Amino acid sequence: MTKDTLAVPPLKDSAAPDTIEKETQPATEKTKAAPKKTIKVLYVVSRRAEGFRRAGFAFGSERTRLVVDDLTAEQVKQLIEEPMLVVTEVTEEI
Repeated sequence: MTKDTLAVPPLKDSAAPDTIEKETQPATEKTKAAPKKTIKVLYVVSRRAEGFRRAGFAFGSERTRLVVDDLTAEQVKQLIEEPMLVVTEVTEEI
């Protein structure tokens, strides 16, 4: 390098620091996931191969998913107390 030549530093990539900074910033209130809601669900299967009807629904060998909030208290009672049905009650996050 001669005396008349100036050393020019390399150009900075101005987009890179902002991109990295944005990716590493903590989530704000707007970007945080909403709390999950839980619901009670009944999975119902008939003990009879040919199927079985109860509480206004038809059940077969494939499990049927019913959301408890969509049923009346009487329907839930009928399904749970019915010996021809296998009823499993679970809580799911949605």
